[in-house]
Amino acid sequence: MWYLITVSILIIFFLKVNLPKNELKNKCGIAIVYCRGGSEKKHTLINIKNCAYAIGQFPGFSVCQQGCVNLHSCRLVCPDKALNESLKVNPELCRGCGRCAEVCPRNLIKIEKRDKKVINRC
Repeated sequence: MWYLITVSILIIFFLKVNLPKNELKNKCGIAIVYCRGGSEKKHTLINIKNCAYAIGQFPGFSVCQQGCVNLHSCRLVCPDKALNESLKVNPELCRGCGRCAEVCPRNLIKIEKRDKKVINRC
């Protein structure tokens, strides 16, 4: 059992060390934001930077009840700063770690294959 764990760790270490950064990034996914929200809000929230908290405390906060809240919790947790202010993902910076997808309370961010084409219709 310990032998398999040791071999697994060595394989992971070997792959990460020997792959160039661009090649490693291409093997990972990329964050896709399926809704960047609109500019219309029913209420203005001062000093609230957490989407899940805003939805829980103020259920009618945004006009669209399924869309992005636009408080940018995803931007705040991204270690690579791959999301800009309009929530567009920079493919050069995103490594597909999934932290942005984890904090999105409405599940509007998914980690997809880099070659997937997405058309947002909303």
